[in-house]
Amino acid sequence: MGSILNLSVCVRRRVVRGLVGAVICLAVSTAGAQAQDAPVRTFSADAGIILNPVKAEAVADFEEIMGKVKEALNKSTNPQHKEIAASWKVFKTIEPGPGGSVLYVMVMDPAVQGGEYAVSKILTMAFATEVQVLYKKFSDAYAGGQSLLNLELVNDFGQ
Repeated sequence: MGSILNLSVCVRRRVVRGLVGAVICLAVSTAGAQAQDAPVRTFSADAGIILNPVKAEAVADFEEIMGKVKEALNKSTNPQHKEIAASWKVFKTIEPGPGGSVLYVMVMDPAVQGGEYAVSKILTMAFATEVQVLYKKFSDAYAGGQSLLNLELVNDFGQ
């Protein structure tokens, strides 16, 4: 399977913008999961995305927590965590999200089969003593529910 990472920056941006445009309607019309992570956050397809509508006033908090997630994955000695970190990218849309929120798009390409992407679980492994405070800040940042989407590669124009 190809990866969008093999494409030029311009083409990758178009792919991400296309994905965001295609799924923003889904994010608005679907109840999705509540801001609190489900017990399991895994992908069963080639790639995956998670849409995260964040309150405009909570952008700094959300980005701080995502920095902690990155730190936790990179500190881990578990090889699967290194794999997850290597394929996880977080984008912020330039266009406003639903209800004036800021839409963050997490792209996992390739998705690590069986890999755990639940922010609460990742934070717990590295920041056990402060996880409750971190997770509250994370969940309070949400302007709506997350939407997790599994993506199956249909055509790789770069190959």
